[in-house]
Amino acid sequence: GIREFANKPYADASTDTITANCAISKGLLFHYFGSKREFYLYCLSKSLERLMTKTADLSGAGFYDTLFSAMDNKFRLCMEYPDEMHLINMSSREGAAEVFVEKSNVLKAYVQFAHMDSMRIMQGAISALSLRALPESLVLEGFSLYFNAILNKYLSAYQENPDEFFKCIESIKTEMREYLDLILYGVCKEVHHEE
Repeated sequence: GIREFANKPYADASTDTITANCAISKGLLFHYFGSKREFYLYCLSKSLERLMTKTADLSGAGFYDTLFSAMDNKFRLCMEYPDEMHLINMSSREGAAEVFVEKSNVLKAYVQFAHMDSMRIMQGAISALSLRALPESLVLEGFSLYFNAILNKYLSAYQENPDEFFKCIESIKTEMREYLDLILYGVCKEVHHEE
């Protein structure tokens, strides 16, 4: 089911193909899942579950080591579960009214989990820095917003072809480091504040 939904929009995905590939009857599929819609939502939830593994604690690592180790772990999961990754990618663009609301709710729960894990990782990365006296919550939120904006630039650029994203990951990480260096080291020689 994950493979079928990963490669076709919901309306085009065929339960006949799914049951033929699994060597089961359509009646058995619907006995357990009730409908194509329920099976789709199950496959989406299962895909997200496989890709939502919480990143290990990287305390003691440097700023970039923490960020890029966490990214590498997420990328490893995407490479380990390519059909699941493709299903999530397809579902983010899925507009079929039959699944739209429920699909959006499933993805929303994933986004919340990913946000919390991302904040935890960023907190660990920031703890490796020697910071000026600034409110920690402001620094965490600022770095998170900036980092996520950079990452979203690449995710958007490769949305139609996510496999290319993984082929370019080392150059993407190099570019991300350049962007992050801007915030770490600043861009102004001197800043004059207006009164």
